[in-house]
Amino acid sequence: MKLTTDVKKQHTVPRFLLHHFGFGKKHKKKFFTYDKVTGRSFQQSVFDATTRNSFYNLKKHPENISIEPILASIEADAAPIIKKIIKERSLESLTEENKIKIAIFVMVQKGRSLNALKQIEHFTEIIVEKVRTLGGDPKKVEQLEGYDDKDQEKNHFINMILKQGELYPHLLNKAWMLFETTETKPFYISDNPVTMHNDYDMKPYGSLGLEVKGIQVYLPLSSTLTLGLICPSIFEDITNMKIKLQRLGPKGIQNMTPELLEATTKSLKFLHDFENNNICQLTEENVTFMNSLQVIYAEQYVFNKHNNFSLIEDMLSSPNSENLCAGGMRMVTL
Repeated sequence: MKLTTDVKKQHTVPRFLLHHFGFGKKHKKKFFTYDKVTGRSFQQSVFDATTRNSFYNLKKHPENISIEPILASIEADAAPIIKKIIKERSLESLTEENKIKIAIFVMVQKGRSLNALKQIEHFTEIIVEKVRTLGGDPKKVEQLEGYDDKDQEKNHFINMILKQGELYPHLLNKAWMLFETTETKPFYISDNPVTMHNDYDMKPYGSLGLEVKGIQVYLPLSSTLTLGLICPSIFEDITNMKIKLQRLGPKGIQNMTPELLEATTKSLKFLHDFENNNICQLTEENVTFMNSLQVIYAEQYVFNKHNNFSLIEDMLSSPNSENLCAGGMRMVTL
């Protein structure tokens, strides 16, 4: 593969994915955009969204190497599969090879955003400050060589994007599900669309690792469909709960509070959908949860088919905005 490109305007979220959230003519799709920094919304073309000049080109490389062609190849592998999923509204026809291509696409998308670059910069700053606090000189620490060179840091980020793709096996052992909403209550997508959530409290350890119990990974595929990669432990827990209920018999259900009965019913429906390869129809509350994750993970921009960003405005104005999404899927997964 020729690792150079003439493409200057490079998308951090592929156009083919953003197209599924737009409206208008096929090659002139548009959508509404909310800017978290300025607090304003505006309409723009899909082509202009999430672009950064030469973002995936290595800095100061004598041959002007870029990973843009590699990213384009990964997108080309995933695009027809995602298009088929949207058309069929089902994952049943996915082959193992299809799943691998989608898993690679998801992991690379997770690592190719500006947010990923900012995380590397922030982590480096923390380590450098720690070394200085301990009385050391960061310039004498081999692992921090070139820490103050932004070009070198950018090149490290580009290398890490490809390394991220190698983590795809972690997604293959998840339970794959499709979640659906309506056109009147569409899904958001953001400039950092791969989101993660966990209802289990794994303190003092982190809860958002790819192999952590209860992890949920989401990628919106269209304005009405989201792909969920769910930790199997969630279904194991619901299955165990189902077995306990069967042992308790009718009295077990009669002794439940209305709230617990509602949550249990939804959990059993969730398990039934997974076991029967059904598409999971979301409640309005669950759609709000999905969209709130896009808002939280977004670097700056959130996109919507309709000019309705009241959720974002509520979240940004609320001192407890995290409560708007916390436990949203717990109503389904218990």
